[in-house]
Amino acid sequence: MSKKPAAPTARKSKTPAAKKPKPAKAAAKRGRPSLYNPEYCALVIELRRQGKSKAQMASKIDVARSTLDAWMAEHEEFRDAYARAMDFALAYWEGVDEKGMDVGHRFNDRAWWSMLRCRFPKEYQDAKQLEVGGFVASDAIKISILAEEVGV
Repeated sequence: MSKKPAAPTARKSKTPAAKKPKPAKAAAKRGRPSLYNPEYCALVIELRRQGKSKAQMASKIDVARSTLDAWMAEHEEFRDAYARAMDFALAYWEGVDEKGMDVGHRFNDRAWWSMLRCRFPKEYQDAKQLEVGGFVASDAIKISILAEEVGV
């Protein structure tokens, strides 16, 4: 008894069958989801009322300072709250000076002044440039500073 050869089977096509298009999805953002919470606006204001720095605020929220910058760029309400908070911080530190005047010799005015210039450079930075110009009777004004006069 001999076996019959098996009937040929249909070959599968190597070209893929046309698939139905999937519905378009919204473009997904890459990276971690934002930790931003609108309640941080009130927290930032409260921390600045206490005179806290940007690093101290970021530490309290448990994010990097650059994250605060990103939130200001992305969230208008946070940007507005941060701007208002800066005014509260300035008022706090100016109040420290007023209290320090009452303390007398124990108040370190140099440290306070240095801190103010670093935290609020627009308001308390020393002038770095002197511009002088003008004309007297249609002649240019000439200014010379001698080293002897300045104590060099």
